[in-house]
Amino acid sequence: MRISVWNKGKEIPPEILRRVFEPFFTTKTFGTGLGLSICKRIVEEHGGNITAQSDSNGTIFVVSLPQGGMRMEDKKIMIVDDEENMRFLLTEELGEEGFHVITAASAEEALDLFEKHPDISLVTIDIEMPGISGLELAGMLRNKKPDLKNCVAHRLHTLQTGYGLMGCRRYVVKSTDLREFKETIKKLLD
Repeated sequence: MRISVWNKGKEIPPEILRRVFEPFFTTKTFGTGLGLSICKRIVEEHGGNITAQSDSNGTIFVVSLPQGGMRMEDKKIMIVDDEENMRFLLTEELGEEGFHVITAASAEEALDLFEKHPDISLVTIDIEMPGISGLELAGMLRNKKPDLKNCVAHRLHTLQTGYGLMGCRRYVVKSTDLREFKETIKKLLD
């Protein structure tokens, strides 16, 4: 999808046009220079781009966004958690967002499912599980699929050091408020 905004105002000089998306760049006396930089960031976070062109006929800004946005149904997520109620809650929440979700109650089950589903896009792992820990599992999964970059470790309380070393890109605290968790998942899959 493309959206174009055009005006017949004066031409923006090339040396200024080059900088219009820079944060805090402004030609106005009382401007902050944040408007277009914020627009650019929002558009890019949605997988698009924004451009500006200017000549003697006026200035045009073009926003291009992917058709239909991100297709969550194409993204398969595996949730690994020994607590059944947490697996259910995460499956419900992520399912409502359109993700295809599979679950595992243990590291051993996760390893088996990982072999059967090579198209898994992201794995969320509870750090504290009986037997093989979540951190150990993250390392094992990275050994099986070195390009698996999207691994989220979660637990109920404070952060344990070392999660990044075991192959997890992001750590999220497990709680009943899942907004941050869902946003992290979306950003990692974008």
